[in-house]
Amino acid sequence: LPSMINAQHGNIVIVSSSICGGTFLGYASYAPTKFALRALADTLRNELLGFNIGVHISFPADTDTPGFTQEQLTKPNECKLITPPELYSAESVAQDLVQRLKRGDYHILSKNLEANLSLMMTAGIAPRNNTLIDILVAPILFLVQQCWRIFNADKIAIKYGQNYLEKQHE
Repeated sequence: LPSMINAQHGNIVIVSSSICGGTFLGYASYAPTKFALRALADTLRNELLGFNIGVHISFPADTDTPGFTQEQLTKPNECKLITPPELYSAESVAQDLVQRLKRGDYHILSKNLEANLSLMMTAGIAPRNNTLIDILVAPILFLVQQCWRIFNADKIAIKYGQNYLEKQHE
């Protein structure tokens, strides 16, 4: 960073996760760290504006990496039911990140449409990639997100808890 400040030029990319669009069962230890990265990027973006240093935050969806493979060994089945089924190659995620960085996007969205729609709804005061579309789509997305939460994520989580408690009483 000091050399970027001296040069008054540079880009920082922080890689978070599409889980920042909304978290659920199975991510209690993972999601807080990814949300913290998002807060760091939002803060640095603002702090470094006067230095001509770009800060970008990437939100990749499930990516085929050794870490993802390891995660599958302990991930609850209920969590697997909630998460999108798509798995993206590390190469395609990296290529997409570079393309969006060159475009100047602050939010480098994932390759997953559902995750991107959720991330649009949770951008807060951060710069938007397309403010007009965000404004027009927001009311519809709000309703879709709430229905998905109630009839999918929450329903699966409630059943998970009930099954756990039943097994404890056996």
